Amino acid sequence: MNRTYQNHQHESNCRFVRVEPSHNDSSILDLIGGAIAAITSARVINIIKVVLALACFFGFIGVMGGVESGSVSLGLGVVISAFMIFVEILCFAPKKQD
Repeated sequence: MNRTYQNHQHESNCRFVRVEPSHNDSSILDLIGGAIAAITSARVINIIKVVLALACFFGFIGVMGGVESGSVSLGLGVVISAFMIFVEILCFAPKKQD
């Protein structure tokens, strides 16, 4: 019998073929993954938080002016202001460390 099998060893002639993806090919999933990675980066999230905080600040001033001029009722002004305060709390809340 074959000497390899007599020594309780097995040698296979099968080899795995590894196909490397081409850098010229880009699929829609690569583009979506890149967009999600860009949106969820720390710098972009900080920019979004700053823009939201500024929008809420100027919106709050606008609501106060609307209530004072009478174009916005007091109850609606309180509801809109409470929503904007909630958004600002989310913007300034510290990130939890795992």
